[in-house]
Amino acid sequence: MSAAASATLTSTLLRKDSSLPVYVVIPGRIVAPWKLSGTTVVEGSANGHPFGRRNIKAWGKGSEDWFLEFTAPFCKAAGLNVGDRIKLKIALADTSLPSELKALIDGSNVHAKSWSKLSERQRREASEHVRAAKTEAVRQRRAAAVLVMLRGT
Repeated sequence: MSAAASATLTSTLLRKDSSLPVYVVIPGRIVAPWKLSGTTVVEGSANGHPFGRRNIKAWGKGSEDWFLEFTAPFCKAAGLNVGDRIKLKIALADTSLPSELKALIDGSNVHAKSWSKLSERQRREASEHVRAAKTEAVRQRRAAAVLVMLRGT
């Protein structure tokens, strides 16, 4: 991965309320070279513990900063607590269409047209759902389920 597509930084693990997930703020200047325009899939590690694929999201109006949430099971396994300073390594994740989904969509003009009508968020969520499967059989099954969803669009 190129230097422009990865970053290393230190941040503090935060939580606004006990009912909300924990997160870290990523200063906009750190990811500015990535030219992000919205929620983007990244992968990396926190204090050397791989966190897999997660969404980096814009902080909101008036801020150039971004944030990355972590699940309670990940924090427990990594020994992370709110208030801890953590070293993050993040990189843009491969967001190409999973091969199982691509084969099915490319095989049908109807499905390709329906896929193109989905929002960026819907395409990202469908792709991540397929990609997250641990076995090839489940990836195939999930890709087929996406096609069923496309028939309804």
